[in-house]
Amino acid sequence: MDVTQQYKQLLTQHSLKITVPRLSVLAVLHSRAMATSQPDLEQLLGTQIDRVTLYRTLSTFED
Repeated sequence: MDVTQQYKQLLTQHSLKITVPRLSVLAVLHSRAMATSQPDLEQLLGTQIDRVTLYRTLSTFED
């Protein structure tokens, strides 16, 4: 099973809708060897995700 499929399975297990922003955030967080701040995520994701979507995604993951 590839990594993207693992992310999709993880989201499904937690009853979360599979979206491109959620998959992108999971990919970045998984690729980092240390904790990543919200500003760092914004910089790493560039224009892939706007700030509000990033905040909402992180808030959802926190719940």
